[in-house]
Amino acid sequence: MEVCFTRNGAGNMDGALVRFESKDDYDDFSLKSAAWDIDAGGITFESNGTDATGVVETPEVGVTSGFDHLVLSWNATTPVGSSVRFYAQALVNGYWTNWYRMGIWNRGGCPQHRTSFKDQSDDYGTVDCDILKLNSMASAFKVKIELVSCDGKSYPTLRFLAVNVIDSAAWLVDMPPYKEAWGMELAVPELCQISVEGGDGWCSPTSTAMLLNYWADELNRPDLKSGVTQTAQAVHDEAWGGTGNWTFNTAHAGEYPGIRAYVTRFSSISQIEKWIEKEVPVIVSLHYSRLRKIVTEHEAGHLMVMRGFTPYGDPIFNDPWARTENGEKLRKIFPRQDLEDAWLGPKGSWGTVYIIHPEEFDWR
Repeated sequence: MEVCFTRNGAGNMDGALVRFESKDDYDDFSLKSAAWDIDAGGITFESNGTDATGVVETPEVGVTSGFDHLVLSWNATTPVGSSVRFYAQALVNGYWTNWYRMGIWNRGGCPQHRTSFKDQSDDYGTVDCDILKLNSMASAFKVKIELVSCDGKSYPTLRFLAVNVIDSAAWLVDMPPYKEAWGMELAVPELCQISVEGGDGWCSPTSTAMLLNYWADELNRPDLKSGVTQTAQAVHDEAWGGTGNWTFNTAHAGEYPGIRAYVTRFSSISQIEKWIEKEVPVIVSLHYSRLRKIVTEHEAGHLMVMRGFTPYGDPIFNDPWARTENGEKLRKIFPRQDLEDAWLGPKGSWGTVYIIHPEEFDWR
């Protein structure tokens, strides 16, 4: 399988993203004690009488323009007693790296807590929580998934897999603004992270909760209603010791039936504008101090919800960090250029976003 991205896939709303979400998408996968289950809407364990774990492996996926950053996303159904393990490897200078552990995901903490893995560095690269960062450009990748049960009865279902790859040196594309989104503002419910006990570091789950509540209202799905503390508990990463793991946040949203959620990276604000025009709010990961033009010794990473644009193209946010007791509002407007400076490239997050929307949605 070969994919080609032009300058970080700037013409694609999803950026440099490879998606696997239908039965046909998995035709070339290697499956061991696993099979597509039409009723479950994904790949699940299929006993052969000997194996206790299902193994799913992608074919080699070539990237013609090369990459040195890789981020995995998934949507899985993990009943209590089950978990999913994720691995990735890359083809660098004609040699395959070892399998890097990209995370264990589950809802019930069995057979172990959901976690990323620290101390994964070698001559080829390192895993920084949710990002595989390579020391040299790679030309292909493979992903392996293990479907695990701790009781031999409850198994997970893999419903969606996404792989974002970028060349971290080619992070900006000069794209014209998508002015159809200017003047649009979406009714995203406002939630404040510091309104709850322990919420100082919970910008990511608070932003995720805001989007789940937005879709609860839009789809008349009260089951999607989610509080800040509830979401933070559901995305906590044992190794990270917090709630900022990007892929765990989208994996939590993707546990809900009918919801698609993933992490990708953009290279232009116009890509966000195309989502807003489709009435899909976008979570952005950025440097908060740079956005506010405040000089600090340590630049704080922060996640916020993009809910729209002013008639002049400046972004409108729901900022989960707001001193509401002092009259500060969650709804904030920042200059467009300041968003670029705080969000794109190595001084930001290389344009990292969370995309959350209904499964049956025209994302193209």
